[in-house]
Amino acid sequence: MQAAIASEYRRQRSAMIWAIELWLRDVWLTLVTGAFPETAHFPDLQSSTEKVAGRITEKQARENLKNVGQIIKSLETNIQEALILEVFLLKLSL
Repeated sequence: MQAAIASEYRRQRSAMIWAIELWLRDVWLTLVTGAFPETAHFPDLQSSTEKVAGRITEKQARENLKNVGQIIKSLETNIQEALILEVFLLKLSL
């Protein structure tokens, strides 16, 4: 039972991180192209995406995406999960 719970937790955590990465991609594409992309993964978040894209630089948007990749790698180690997520949130430029 515990293994099933842990497995489901990891699945949901991965899905959430994937969603964050896709949204940050939408922000980056909005910045690079100057317009909300037709291929956006979250069209319902157009207003928020455009607001964030208007506040950060292209370099910050790239760093956000890079940091998501680092989270994924770090979660595969024995580093404390709460620390990994806290550091990511502190590095995030929004």
